[in-house]
Amino acid sequence: MSRSIVASLCIAAFLSFSQDITFCQWVHMPGPADSGGMHCVCVQGKYLFVGTSNGLYRSDDDGATWKTLDTTFQYGTDCLLSDDTVIYASSSRWLFRSRDNGSSWDSIYQSRSDLSISALGRHNGNIFVSSDSIQRTGDGGATWVTAAKNIDTHVAGFTTIGNDIYACGYHGIFRSTNEGTMWYFINPPYQKRAIEAAAVVSIGTILIASSKYFDCLYRTGNYGQTWSTVDSGSTQAPVNSFAVSGNNIFAGRSSNAAVTFSPDKGLHWYPRIEGLGDSDVRALAAGTKYLFAGTWNAGLWRSDLASISAVNTETNKSGFDFEIFPNPSRKVPVLLIPYTKNLMLLLRCLTCLDGMS
Repeated sequence: MSRSIVASLCIAAFLSFSQDITFCQWVHMPGPADSGGMHCVCVQGKYLFVGTSNGLYRSDDDGATWKTLDTTFQYGTDCLLSDDTVIYASSSRWLFRSRDNGSSWDSIYQSRSDLSISALGRHNGNIFVSSDSIQRTGDGGATWVTAAKNIDTHVAGFTTIGNDIYACGYHGIFRSTNEGTMWYFINPPYQKRAIEAAAVVSIGTILIASSKYFDCLYRTGNYGQTWSTVDSGSTQAPVNSFAVSGNNIFAGRSSNAAVTFSPDKGLHWYPRIEGLGDSDVRALAAGTKYLFAGTWNAGLWRSDLASISAVNTETNKSGFDFEIFPNPSRKVPVLLIPYTKNLMLLLRCLTCLDGMS
């Protein structure tokens, strides 16, 4: 029996029984208890950190049990950043640093205005902080310099590509090639005004940004010289956060309980997993085993990353839309088949074996 016939039989079986198939559900984690809305999630080694409106929490068993950290964060934790063995956390106008996985904390920065710290970034040994301005330290917080003298924007996120660092915020997207000494405006040129970017992520040489008010994503592969608009999963809600695991990019949304994913560096996006209910996803983090989603109104959730094994995708143009990956494959391939606008189920073909002809 040929492989194409086997694939056709698998598709027919899928169409017959798809209503009974469920894959890759989210699992609601038991804590942190009384944590309030979640602002940020961060993975460092075996530890999972969650910052909420009520404090900072740590788990060493993928979210099964939790420990409340220093009372320094009793007024909430806004941002988290992992830098090798050091973890940084901001609370309102203050930035703290821990060198022992959160057991103790040192205060290393205080904003000079009433604005809270809105974003943390790292690049080439430097730590970047955004509040009323972008500040930079290269010595662990002992000294700070202003790293954005030519832009005035409230930064929502940082990311890096090679020797460049990127910032996104209310006034758009900016690039610096000299550790923040000068910044260059690289907003998509077909936008009449700044897109008010909400989040930004990079994978390889690809940069992807989301808009605060629109559900599409903006993608560039040449450092912002040209941009394309990509459909981000058709969930009709802006993206708040990104996470990267291997070649996969995940996008967390502010409504519709959606976490969409792209297996090809942001070219195509698909609904990821059902089961979040009516949640507002504020933060994502990918560990070695799980994808974690922090929500504003429904606690912390996780999903098994092993369910995604995308290596390459190829779209069938014959009229019946499905994708198969890995392709080519001598192992078990996966078919992506959309049967509604907002859902794509996974079908594993178990008959693609050596020896078929």
